[in-house]
Amino acid sequence: MAYITTNHGVGDIVYAYTPESDTVQRLRVTAVHAESCNADAYGRGDFSISYSVRRAMGEPSDATVKMAQDALHNSPRDAFPQLPAEEA
Repeated sequence: MAYITTNHGVGDIVYAYTPESDTVQRLRVTAVHAESCNADAYGRGDFSISYSVRRAMGEPSDATVKMAQDALHNSPRDAFPQLPAEEA
């Protein structure tokens, strides 16, 4: 199997933007998922990385959600989308 680099690991605190409420959530990574897009017999190819996350300060019974790698950020500031130039 190929060595796969991920942006976050299990236990990391990450931040994700929620457009419905225009807020950023603080989440904890509970699992990392790597799914093959076109891997061959020798472990080469591309992988799709996603993460299972739940609220960082939530109860253990809180729902776990699967999110794409590009939806998670290392800081709350990075999680907010860029404002269009005309609004900034």
